[in-house]
Amino acid sequence: KELRLIKLADYDDRYRYAEPSKESAGDFRARYVTVLKHSLINMQSAGNIMVMKTIPGSAQACAVAIETLDFESVAGTIAGDDTIFIATTDDKIAKNVSEEISKIVG
Repeated sequence: KELRLIKLADYDDRYRYAEPSKESAGDFRARYVTVLKHSLINMQSAGNIMVMKTIPGSAQACAVAIETLDFESVAGTIAGDDTIFIATTDDKIAKNVSEEISKIVG
């Protein structure tokens, strides 16, 4: 994930990892935004920690979306089945991230 590689199937049904093309990277961003739009139920902040509730089974996909979309100063995420804890570096940053996510999901 940190290398931002994608898994591709070769012609002989073997898998390999490759860098996404420029067009693919934009497409992935749109997919991650869609995941957030369709899965997020609500968010709350408590200091520098945010708690997001999602539909069951979607928390891990949303956590990957948040980390991949590179929100400002997100230190990391922990996801269960329907809950995500998002750690930010500062209380004010948590509020900014929450507002950015709200704008994305509309």
